[in-house]
Amino acid sequence: SSVESSFENGLHCIQADLVHGLSVLPDKSLDVVILEDTQQTLRRPDIIIAEMRRVGKRGIVTFPNFCFWRVRMDLAMRGRMPVTGWLPHRWYQTPNIHLFTIQDFIDYAGEVGMKLISTQVLKNGASHPYQKGDNLYAEEAIVVFE
Repeated sequence: SSVESSFENGLHCIQADLVHGLSVLPDKSLDVVILEDTQQTLRRPDIIIAEMRRVGKRGIVTFPNFCFWRVRMDLAMRGRMPVTGWLPHRWYQTPNIHLFTIQDFIDYAGEVGMKLISTQVLKNGASHPYQKGDNLYAEEAIVVFE
């Protein structure tokens, strides 16, 4: 597993249930807390992000961008919920319950006073810093915050 290989490489890490696992940790007890392609599947992602901020000195979240133009075109032109490489499930099979965009997350961060350190996007298979207009053209986002 990833946890085992992390230990083998000298990194200390914890793998825990998101809903209950972070509550047992003291404030700022971890250097980094990572939530990869998961927050759109959570019932209350705001609570999990608040816990990440509480226990971690930094947090990293990655998520699919539901504003990506191919997703929007599928919905507009075909009248169907999109199925893409980043969103591979049909509407009735998807774990995604919160559909949001990069700009939605940036707005949320401002509302809760989250300091964004870095926002990267994956666009055409390459990563680069978020720029105006990327909300439409990026498939996924990677956000580092304090």
